[in-house]
Amino acid sequence: MQFPAIPALGRETVTPINSGIVDVEQVTTVDTLIPDYVLLHLLHFALRRVRLNGRATPSRRERLMNEMDYAKMVGGFPACGSCGDLDVTQTAETVWDVEIGEWRIAKLTGTFRCNSCGVAKPPEWHLNDDLRRARIRALNDDLRQGRVTHGSILLTQGIQDLGDEWVAEICTRVSSFDVFDAANDPHGEHDFGSLEVAGDTIFWKIDYYDRKQEWHSPDAANPDLTHRVLTLILESEY
Repeated sequence: MQFPAIPALGRETVTPINSGIVDVEQVTTVDTLIPDYVLLHLLHFALRRVRLNGRATPSRRERLMNEMDYAKMVGGFPACGSCGDLDVTQTAETVWDVEIGEWRIAKLTGTFRCNSCGVAKPPEWHLNDDLRRARIRALNDDLRQGRVTHGSILLTQGIQDLGDEWVAEICTRVSSFDVFDAANDPHGEHDFGSLEVAGDTIFWKIDYYDRKQEWHSPDAANPDLTHRVLTLILESEY
């Protein structure tokens, strides 16, 4: 039997499969080779979707993101700390490049200036949430459709127990899932969905880990820093 091209998840680093399919034997079940962080992820699968006062509970990755250096993240941009204008420049040292016949930047000096109010001090960094949301959403869609380099699929034992035919049906429907709304996708990331199969409610959820699969991703919008895990789980399993 065959599934979308998502590599297996285990304790060792897995080389992505580029053939367009992955055999069922290469899809990890909950009772084999599952790192502790994934077991914890399953235990808290439902809890992360709890809402308090109508608002989603902040996840660990969101708290970590707030502590990151926004300048190094996808969608980061500088703004003047005094007037808020985006017209901020940084001076640089240049050298003449004989081969290309023009000046090139040799070193940034770390001296900033706002061209709007004239204040010379380091800017405040912000994130373009719309850009990041769109990038994360596209990467999550790519994961479900087998187009990512760093990603895994995790089937719980309950999903496997449905049998190969139903597992194939679930994978196909998760791949083509497009019924997103404010209830199941409040952040617009396409990271969660549910469907009915064989009389059972199936949940699928995408989480973001670092490339070593030890911690949450430092930047879920950056595919080079992120290993995505797609979990398929029965509603009755949590």
